[in-house]
Amino acid sequence: GGGYDLGIANDGDADRVGIVDERGIFVNQLQVMGLLSMYLLEKRGMRGALVRSLTTTGMVDGFKFYLADGSWALVRFSGTEPLIRVYSEAPSPERVGQLLAALEAFLGVQAPAEGAAH
Repeated sequence: GGGYDLGIANDGDADRVGIVDERGIFVNQLQVMGLLSMYLLEKRGMRGALVRSLTTTGMVDGFKFYLADGSWALVRFSGTEPLIRVYSEAPSPERVGQLLAALEAFLGVQAPAEGAAH
């Protein structure tokens, strides 16, 4: 390596970006968007509209968190609506509710009105 912390490249019309980290590992434009989003939420404390449109489906799969008790929670952008969706599976409805509430609080999003699907 050349001792650099970061390498940045964009395509010919500059609508996509790729990064190579200090270890030479490629970080694609969708991962860059995710990292930037996390930075704005966690470090800068910014809240509000984040994505106006998403023209690629690569991040629709989202992030799935597996827990020691066999439960899981998933967060992803909706592929059809301007929403972030959260899902969970756990041994009890109460645990599902706990996981959804914790993930929504972490993301800084509000749960839908009572009776609506998460």
